[in-house]
Amino acid sequence: MTDDREVSRKLFERAASASPPVDFALYALAYDDLAAARYEAALVRIRRALALADRAEFRQVEFTALQALHPVPGNVAAPAARCSTTTTKAGCRLT
Repeated sequence: MTDDREVSRKLFERAASASPPVDFALYALAYDDLAAARYEAALVRIRRALALADRAEFRQVEFTALQALHPVPGNVAAPAARCSTTTTKAGCRLT
């Protein structure tokens, strides 16, 4: 492995674009997108990862990206259900 962020991203991008894609590579890229405030990119990537494997850590990244894109005033806890792509003025609609 490497400590160089750009080298790491390139390795993760290669794994994410493999056939089949590596779910944890998509997760790592989505997490990096969150850290860089690229919330829409994070949401796209993490939903690709969720299509491969429905994991709690993937859902948390999805929730965080949705919260950043559609903040809900006063909401301090993640909901038990996943948010759909349908949103309301107050935030995401739970499904």
